[in-house]
Amino acid sequence: NMVSVVREDALCLAMAAMLNNPLASMILNEIMNYRVINMASVGNAPDFDEENTNEEAIERYLKYLKIADPTLTNLKVDLESKMDKHVLSEDDLENKELVIKNIHVSVQSLHATYKDHKQVGEIELPFLKYESNGTIRMLRVLPAIFEALDAGSTLFIDEIENGLHPNLVKLLAGLFNSNESNPHHAQLICTTHDTLLLDGVRRDQVWFTDKNQYGETSMCRLSDYPNVRSNDNIAAKYLQGVFGAIPDTQNL
Repeated sequence: NMVSVVREDALCLAMAAMLNNPLASMILNEIMNYRVINMASVGNAPDFDEENTNEEAIERYLKYLKIADPTLTNLKVDLESKMDKHVLSEDDLENKELVIKNIHVSVQSLHATYKDHKQVGEIELPFLKYESNGTIRMLRVLPAIFEALDAGSTLFIDEIENGLHPNLVKLLAGLFNSNESNPHHAQLICTTHDTLLLDGVRRDQVWFTDKNQYGETSMCRLSDYPNVRSNDNIAAKYLQGVFGAIPDTQNL
């Protein structure tokens, strides 16, 4: 009986897996395989490898990047592999080394140049240096989105609206609600404060989180509210506090 073994303040699932409980190990392995992206702290370079930088993949990225930057005509992605050696222990007489393969990503963007509204040429620029914050974040998240769509897997994105225009956020989230773009039934689970995302999604897809005065967080699904109709302005009701889940600013 795990209840008698695990301390009250311990993480039950992790402890059960550590004690070789088969079900707990299976659940924990499944959770660990989920891809989680925090849009507020994405890395300095896109998560690129040989598989997601081929010509077909670049064309998929460009389709959406051009919405953020219409002058963008192409991308050049260079992957430079570097083998770094690390000594395992200074006390090891055999001087064993761990070889780690690091991939340096270089992205160049090609832009059309215009004179009197006519294209006169093309210029190549370092993508991460000259593109806007929103365009860079788009490129950072697109590989993971397409990877999930192709595999039918689950993708977690924290603060999906961070740095992105609301219409772009709706566009990316909408990829998962379309049978055409999501034939393998991939799932996107994202946190957001963007109320525009409340429009165009099913009520059972929206969950509100609410933290009480003791720091305890509860979750409630929008479809569980009995007096909410499909034609209601959900965003307005949310901001009015109908569903809770908003900061209490009345007592300042």
